[in-house]
This record gives sequence, C-alpha cells and structure tokens, in this order.
Amino acid sequence: MVNVPKTKKTYCKSKECRKHTLHKVTQYKKGKDSLAAQGKRRYDRKQSGYGGQTKPVFHKKAKTTKKIVLRLQTRLQARFTTSDQGASTLRLVETRRGKEHLCFKRVIHGILLCLLYFIWSSLNLQDCNGILLNLLSFF
Repeated sequence: MVNVPKTKKTYCKSKECRKHTLHKVTQYKKGKDSLAAQGKRRYDRKQSGYGGQTKPVFHKKAKTTKKIVLRLQTRLQARFTTSDQGASTLRLVETRRGKEHLCFKRVIHGILLCLLYFIWSSLNLQDCNGILLNLLSFF
C-alpha cells in the first residue's frame, strides 16, 4: 500500500478549464475479465477435456514491485486522466505527510499547554499546583 494524497492541484486539459484546479486522486485498478472475450473462449475450449495444461504458464517474473497508476478526476467533470507515478514522487508524498503530522502534533501540544495554564491560573489551589506542575513538566 502506498501513501498518496486524496487531492492534488494540477493542470486540467479540458476546454472548460485549461488551468490548474483541484483533482480527486484514486488508484487505477484493472477491470474484471470478460468471459465472452474471444481469447478466453478459445482458451476454455482448448483446456476442456483430457490433456492437462495446454498453454505455457509464465513463471519468470523479473520485477518485485509495480509503479502505480493514478486516476485524476476534476471536481467539475466526470472525466478521468491517468498518470504514472514514479518512486521518487511517492517518497516526496510520504515525507510531506510526515511533516504535516509533526506540525499537527506541535499545534496540539501548544493548545494543551494553554489549557493547562488556564486551569492552573483559574484554580490557584495549593494541592492542585503540584499536580498541574507535574503535568506541565511531562509536556
């Protein structure tokens, strides 16, 4: 599984847009094979009866991973555009996500400190001071 952003701002080639707009990003997936296709009918006919496997089965796989194909859909239209995603771009996405997560943690940390200070200043009780100071030292 690859971390990919849910939306991406990129150029839209349609006649209505022709500018950078927000696109919804989904991963391309292969459709279900049709049983009515000529090759499948021929293969099934050849396989039927006695005689075992009639066609060669491919075993020599060279690559361990595949590059994913992303489908970009504009918010205004139902049209899709596909783009191959390289490994370097995927790493960029992951690091960017990590940085956003760190920023979010810092914001929460600041909010918690403000809340604790507000509680500490409003109560002004001797027994609560020790507890709140312990909490502040934890953060």
